[in-house]
Amino acid sequence: MNDSLQNDYSSLIHNYLQNEPSRHFGDLEYLKPQMKNKTIEILIDQLRKFSDRDTHFLLASKLFSQIITKEMAQYDDNLVKSYHFQQDFLKVYNTFYDKVLEEVQNQLEAEQRTAKILWNYIENQRLDDIFQIVLKNRDPSLSPSIDEGLLIKFDIPDNLVKIVQRNTISLGRSYGQSAYELASTNISEAIELFQDKNYNDMIVSLNSALEKIQEFEGNKAGAKFASIVGALLIQIKSTTTEGLRFLNQAKSLYEALGDNFHLAECYTKLSDAYWRQGMYKKTLDNLASEIDLLTKQNNNLAVMITEEKLSHFFRNLSRFNESQEWALRHLNSAIRAADDRMKGIYFLDANINYAQTLIGLNFWMKAEKHINFAERTINHLDVSEEYKQRLILEINHMKGYISVYRGQFDQALTYFAKRGEFQQQLALNSPIFSRFLRAEATLYRNLGNFPLAIKTIQPLFQSKDSLNPLNVVLLAELLALHSHESQALKLLNRAEKVFLKWNSIHGLSRIYLSMGYVYLLMQDFSKSQKLYQNSLEITKTDLTDLKVSIDANLNLAYIEMEKGNLKIAKNHCALAEECAMMSGSKAFILDSNLLKANLWINSGNETNGINALKRISKEAEELDIWFIQQKANFRLNEYK
Repeated sequence: MNDSLQNDYSSLIHNYLQNEPSRHFGDLEYLKPQMKNKTIEILIDQLRKFSDRDTHFLLASKLFSQIITKEMAQYDDNLVKSYHFQQDFLKVYNTFYDKVLEEVQNQLEAEQRTAKILWNYIENQRLDDIFQIVLKNRDPSLSPSIDEGLLIKFDIPDNLVKIVQRNTISLGRSYGQSAYELASTNISEAIELFQDKNYNDMIVSLNSALEKIQEFEGNKAGAKFASIVGALLIQIKSTTTEGLRFLNQAKSLYEALGDNFHLAECYTKLSDAYWRQGMYKKTLDNLASEIDLLTKQNNNLAVMITEEKLSHFFRNLSRFNESQEWALRHLNSAIRAADDRMKGIYFLDANINYAQTLIGLNFWMKAEKHINFAERTINHLDVSEEYKQRLILEINHMKGYISVYRGQFDQALTYFAKRGEFQQQLALNSPIFSRFLRAEATLYRNLGNFPLAIKTIQPLFQSKDSLNPLNVVLLAELLALHSHESQALKLLNRAEKVFLKWNSIHGLSRIYLSMGYVYLLMQDFSKSQKLYQNSLEITKTDLTDLKVSIDANLNLAYIEMEKGNLKIAKNHCALAEECAMMSGSKAFILDSNLLKANLWINSGNETNGINALKRISKEAEELDIWFIQQKANFRLNEYK
């Protein structure tokens, strides 16, 4: 592969990998503050482009054409030639003006739009197009030639704005502030207010700017501006709601314009924002609209990326059956990809994604097959060492996670021992390292070594910006199991305040679930019950986070069973079992069946209960789900 092709290939891979945040739903929301800061910088820069084009003096009237030609005359000793060019230029201006006037039926607006058209030719360095228009419309009675060096001598892009401003003043013309100038001022103010974290006043300025931009440049520019503003505001937890409002405005404008390319981009931003709000149904609605639009456009790469997003979306809600459907589509799209140069990276990415969903379904052997596909593919890819290390770490994480679930703790230790090879190269708060450390800490938890489990996960709390609920919940539960309940509750209360401020349903539901668990360990059934109910209450949508619902209902059933309220306990158990079946996770299903068996025993139906426990123990053994087998055997031993 020659150097140019190699660079092109590396660039393709780099660009694809940069899509990672938009392909994922879940912990990326809470991690990588440096990535978030970079995104904010880019969006602020895009907003500045709306205010930095100081063209409002040019766009007031035909003064544009008069001044530019007058000024150019000073750069040429042949004033006759300059005069002729001025006549040509005015003729071009009038040609555009007549066409625009037919559309807008308003003289002032027609003058502004025409001047803007001509300005854009110059601003975008399309000087050759200007010459072609002039030559095409040339009056034969005028000079037959044009000196193209004229415009080269006159450095238009650098000098034109200053010249027009100076001439405006020298001519004594008095212009009121144009809509564009007001919008520019509003945007500059908004950026300053954003940097000062004065978000309320910032939103007022942005609203005003959008109004002026739509008035001045129309819906296309308004949609672009609203989309950028919305994308910026959803980066800040306290302004997510306003960000959604701007994004929905952009969506409506793009729909009216029939601009499906930018509409698809808008759906992407909306789905990300709704996920952060815990509005899962709306998240899914926007992802579905996005993939439908992209499919109609035959944009295969974008369709494949959205398939991956959908599999992540369902997996994060523990809806593994639905995740599997989209993960399999993603894998098939990767295999069918037309770009031979990128097939390897697509195939590897899709196999890792599919394996993660299979792990959620407890299909260990099938997951290992796809992990092995991915592992073999790494050696055939020309990618950076950093990316290879990330992939190897992810693969070791998945292998270790499977070994923990199967009770193969010695084997798991060999996979987690790989961490030392990568700790210096990869950021501790990266999503992959976060997953790795959580799985490793879970291993030590199952081994009963709570101090080592706590020590393993603590590095994830070095940064205040990295407050992932999955990390908080695991550390809190480890502290509680190690008899540090007060520290666990202190950690959870701090996280609750943050997630309330962020309006993160996803975070709050899991925090309340964990608080309920801590109080359950403390035998405070009243507080525990209330917190489990809180967790269920805030996730009452038409698209439930199934793990939250399963855990909350199972523990509520246990509390009611301890209190002797068997009928209520059975209702909670039935709800947990229903959600477990929807999820597809064999572990969730067996766990809900375990509680049902205990309820039979407590209801006096001991024979059926014990037989159910034996059946669960056998099935868990066959499926290699170690912790379920241990729980079933523990209960069986009580009845020997």
